[in-house]
This record gives sequence, structure tokens and C-alpha cells, in this order.
Amino acid sequence: MKTARILVVADEPAFALEIRALVMHLGCQEPLAASTVQEATNALAHGPDIILIDMGLQNSERGGITAAARIWEQSKTPIIFLCRSLDTETMRRALTQLPSGYLRFMLTPISEGRLRAELEDALKEAREGSQA
Repeated sequence: MKTARILVVADEPAFALEIRALVMHLGCQEPLAASTVQEATNALAHGPDIILIDMGLQNSERGGITAAARIWEQSKTPIIFLCRSLDTETMRRALTQLPSGYLRFMLTPISEGRLRAELEDALKEAREGSQA
């Protein structure tokens, strides 16, 4: 996991810093950071292995789900949504716009142990998917 390239997409600076610090504390490379869909799209050139995206992203016309769908179309990179709350309708909307095998949800506050487990699982699934 130390070589994993993580892209953090969040438009709230304090939240973005918190997530980036957690990722670095896990021993990953310093994560790429983006606060808009355009910045995230540009960061795809660096080949992130996983994208952590704030589901409440405000710098997108329809929030984090639409932003993630646009990013997914270009990269096919596994996405972990960071959510302050999660209702059935929001989850349904995310699952209709993105493939469920490459999509995960984490409720905040995010613990280091839970983030480690989610990143490891997502990396493993991505490796297995690319070998199939």
C-alpha cells in the first residue's frame, strides 16, 4: 500500500487536509489533491490507484456523485465516497451512475483503521479486476 497513489477530491480545505494527513499516516505516498472536477480530471494524468471523493462536493454542478461519474468515465479508477451521512436515495443514485464493484462508501468521521481496510480492499479488487 506504500506505493499506492491516492487522489483526494474535496472542496472543504479542513476536510481535505484531514484526509490527506490520514492517508500519509498510513504510509502511502503524499496524496494528489483536487477541489474541483477539472482539477481531479487533470490529476488523472498522474495515474491514481484510488480516488477518495467527498460526496458533498459543492464545486460540481450536481455534487460528488456526478463528479465521480465524470471522473470514472475517464479513468475507471476505484472510488471511495466520503460521506457525512448516507440515505437510501443517495446510495441508489450513486449505484445507478457508477459500477458497484469499484465503488465504496465511508461515513465520517473516518478512522485510520477503517481507511486502511477500505484502501487495501479497493487496491486488491482493482488488481484482481485488471488481471481478469
